[in-house]
Amino acid sequence: MADQPKSEFLAEFPAHTVEQWRAAVEKLLEGKPYDKVMLTPTYEGLVLKPLYTQEDVANLRHVHELPGFPYYARGTEALGYLQHPWKVAQEIGYSTVEECNAALVHDLSRGLSAVNILLDQATQLGLDPHEAKTGEVGKTGVSLTGLSNLCTLLKNVNISKLPVMVDAGPAALAILGLFVAYFEWHLHKPPKLHGSIGFDPLGYLAQHGTLPMSLQAAYDDIAVMTKWAKTNAPQLRTILVKSAMYHNAGANIITELAAVLATSLEYIFQMQARGLDLSTILQHFQWELSIGSNFFMEIAKLRVARMLWPKVIEKLGGKPEEAKIQIHGRGSSFNKTKYDMYVNMLRSTTEAFSGILGGVNSMHVACFDEAIRLPNEFSRRIARNQQLILQEECHLDRLIDPVGGTWYIETLADQMAQEVWKILGNIS
Repeated sequence: MADQPKSEFLAEFPAHTVEQWRAAVEKLLEGKPYDKVMLTPTYEGLVLKPLYTQEDVANLRHVHELPGFPYYARGTEALGYLQHPWKVAQEIGYSTVEECNAALVHDLSRGLSAVNILLDQATQLGLDPHEAKTGEVGKTGVSLTGLSNLCTLLKNVNISKLPVMVDAGPAALAILGLFVAYFEWHLHKPPKLHGSIGFDPLGYLAQHGTLPMSLQAAYDDIAVMTKWAKTNAPQLRTILVKSAMYHNAGANIITELAAVLATSLEYIFQMQARGLDLSTILQHFQWELSIGSNFFMEIAKLRVARMLWPKVIEKLGGKPEEAKIQIHGRGSSFNKTKYDMYVNMLRSTTEAFSGILGGVNSMHVACFDEAIRLPNEFSRRIARNQQLILQEECHLDRLIDPVGGTWYIETLADQMAQEVWKILGNIS
């Protein structure tokens, strides 16, 4: 610290070393052990220091890289959000297509910039409502049974110019077919699908404990979708990997990232076994990462995710520059209270802030009342405006890697990356 060049203002103050600072702190502690009082253990098993300096990041490779260049800790775009602002991708998940359409049209005129549709369990299982069990229809999303339903859902929505985001579950191939049919029949032109229509079979299995098909059949469907997208919709992502089921079950950040990377590796191997080359596979990957309340840890998590993915691909013989992963951020669910739901506004705001500083490509801010009911127009508006205020009033869309070089966050990211890599080696 004493060797750093001083500004004219700082020249008025004497320089101090870290050792002098620690001595002053220990004096104030009056005999209490420094390590016990001043060092903070985390849920992940890391230890946080009370003070970080430039020396902590001096030997960290990713700190000296530029945004837009491997290994992408500082972002996959050289100009950051100046080039591609994150998409305001709030989920729409009412039980009927009419309700979903009304919400979509309303919200798209008020700042929504992506069509993020939640499907109910019956639709994800490929069942008509009369075939489904009680509780599977309309509870967790819209019931979509055919082309006429989709036409109603997308009425007055210019789907050609908006990214589509659908976690389609086991019915992913059928849902993709519906969207293709919609373009060809309703719009009378070839599909211009972009966004993601995908399926995370291992994640679905982890969440529900069962699959309505074999894993091999699920991989077959994803391979068919990806081969079709390669030729017909190169900007459509069909290989979905989610972290919510691990995050909301209590996994720490390191375990969560290791699970995402291990799942992604398995999908690569399965797609290669079905004739897809690595370059094509990478082009169609989409991650959906949960974002919790631990502000700095969540920022670091997103940097680590982008940073480790190219390293994984390099180990597979791929080119790191092809590993520009798309990350959709989704506010945590397990930390939202139903007893004082307005507190959730504070939690979701910090989640949104950390997601943006961490560099998500799109984001859903959890509505403050989602723990007890479907969001209404008011709660949708609050969640949407949380993003819009950060974008248009805080001007976070005018920044390139705003936390780049931050001693604490960069050190934390390096520590997390090392631990994730160790766990990944054990899993894989």
